[in-house]
Amino acid sequence: MAAESQDEVISGNFKRYHRLIYSVSQAEWLREFALHVLTGILTVVAHYSVMWLLVQGGMAAVPASGIGFLAGAATRFVLSYTKVFSPADSVPVTLARFLVALGFQWLANIAVLDFLLEAGLRIWLAQFSTTVILTFINYLAYRFWVFKAGSRRLD
Repeated sequence: MAAESQDEVISGNFKRYHRLIYSVSQAEWLREFALHVLTGILTVVAHYSVMWLLVQGGMAAVPASGIGFLAGAATRFVLSYTKVFSPADSVPVTLARFLVALGFQWLANIAVLDFLLEAGLRIWLAQFSTTVILTFINYLAYRFWVFKAGSRRLD
């Protein structure tokens, strides 16, 4: 009996994720991801600008990147909520999920950057590589949890 119950749970979860993935066309996924990347460019501009200013002021690369990341986060939330995704929930609910995801992303940004710097990469190559790696992970987290998107906003 317990095995049937577990099988039903697995089957139910599979069906739910299958509906999420196939709820929009491949073209819509590509459009939405392209918008995610475009807003990400603006996020990176905010992040890197703040990081550059702080490094120029004498701060070490890793903490400067952490602070720059927070500047980029504000940019990301506003653009993702209003232009990229169609969240089903209100701003406060979505913002709460965004802040949880942001905490994990902030830690991942610092950890990956630190790892790449320790591996010998220069600051900006390490930061760019970190950004590329996290772009794909962030998109999936935003689409399926933070913004619970069904499709791209058309307005």
